[in-house]
Amino acid sequence: MNPFLELMNITVKYGMAEAVRGISLALEEQKIITLIGANGAGKSTILKTISGVKKPTMGEIWFRGERIDKLPPEKIVARGIAHVPERRRIFPYMSVYDNLKAGAYLRKDSEIGSDLSNVFHHFGILKQRLGQMAGTLSGGEQQMLAMARGLMAGPSLMLLDEPSLGLAPLVVMEVTNIISEINKQGVGIILVEQNAVLAFRLAQKAYVLETGSIVLEGNTTELINDQRVKEKYLGI
Repeated sequence: MNPFLELMNITVKYGMAEAVRGISLALEEQKIITLIGANGAGKSTILKTISGVKKPTMGEIWFRGERIDKLPPEKIVARGIAHVPERRRIFPYMSVYDNLKAGAYLRKDSEIGSDLSNVFHHFGILKQRLGQMAGTLSGGEQQMLAMARGLMAGPSLMLLDEPSLGLAPLVVMEVTNIISEINKQGVGIILVEQNAVLAFRLAQKAYVLETGSIVLEGNTTELINDQRVKEKYLGI
C-alpha cells in the first residue's frame, strides 16, 4: 500500500544555497509525524515545499497516489492539504469570522456550515470573538484562529509549523489537546515543533533534521530513549 504522503529525495534551494537535500519521508493516513531540529535545519522549508510555496529542485512529492510537487499552492489546498505557517499569519485587520471564511475560499461543497460548527467545538473561544478584529486577539487565540482557518479548508492533512511558539504553558496544553482531537477525527498531521517533548507526546514517528538532512528517524517510543535525542532535544 502506498503511503498517504511521500517525499522522495527532495532537495530545495534558496538561490544557490541548499535548504534541504535528499529528504525522503512518509506519512500514513490519519497519523502524526514530527520534524525536529535546530533553527535553520530545514523543517519549515519542507512544509512550504509540500504546500507548494517552494518548489523542489530535485525529487518528487506524492499525495494519495498523485504527484503534487509541480502543482500550484491553491490546487494542493484543494486536494486536502492545509498549511498553518509559523507565527500564525492571520489577517489582522479582518474579523475572526472573515478569517475563517477565508480558509474555505476554495470550497464549493455544502459542508462548510457543519465544519464551522466543528471549529467551534474545538475552538469555543472563537465563537465569542467572531466580530472582533483578528489582530486584537491574544497570542493563544491567534494561534487557535490560524489552526481553525486551516480546518475550514476541509483538509485530510494539516501542516503545523511551531503551533506552541510564544504561548503560555496553559495555552500550550490546550493547543496540544486540540491537535490530538483533530487527529482523532481523521486528519493526518505533520508537526514542526521546537518543543520536542510536546512533539514526541503527539507524534507516532519523528524525523530529526540537521543542516537540511535527516540524520535520525524512527518511532517516537524508540527515539525518546536515544541518547542523542535525549541530550540535544529533550533536555534529559
